[in-house]
Amino acid sequence: MGYYYKKEFFREWYEANSATVTKEALKVVLGTSSNNNLQYWLGEKELPALKSSRRINDSDRGMLPLRCILRLCNHYGLHLSDFIGNAEEPKSDLRGRPSAREMKKDELVTKLSAVEKELTDERLNHAMEVNAINAKFQEREDRIRADYDRKIQMLIERIPKAAHRDLLDTISQMAVNDKQKPSP
Repeated sequence: MGYYYKKEFFREWYEANSATVTKEALKVVLGTSSNNNLQYWLGEKELPALKSSRRINDSDRGMLPLRCILRLCNHYGLHLSDFIGNAEEPKSDLRGRPSAREMKKDELVTKLSAVEKELTDERLNHAMEVNAINAKFQEREDRIRADYDRKIQMLIERIPKAAHRDLLDTISQMAVNDKQKPSP
């Protein structure tokens, strides 16, 4: 993957935030009492030469220890990728806040979620209104049909049975057919 330590970030971040973050506060967060270590990590002071040359690569001597990086990230809201290259994490600006692009993206996602919720609520309200209208329509249709059947029955009773037997059978059959039709 090719991870690498970004020595410049800690110094650049401190310079960008020196108005609000003191060196004493940094020492507390980092868990150190040494001014020398802080100066080495910030690149303000050169590391002394090693007495023994047994160590082939001493370039990591000025690196901020991982435990200190983690404390800074947790305390100031920084990302590991600020200190470590190729860490594949969204970057933050030097003040430890998400970048403007990330904030805009989060804002758009929030607005989109709100619009989707509003749309869902409107769809639900619409469906409820349609159901209420359908229920009223069905109730009214049932009431009209019952009234219609009652009037037909009353009219049938008024017709003399012997004189108009064929007419009576036809009307009765029509009423029966109406009752058997499925409602829309």
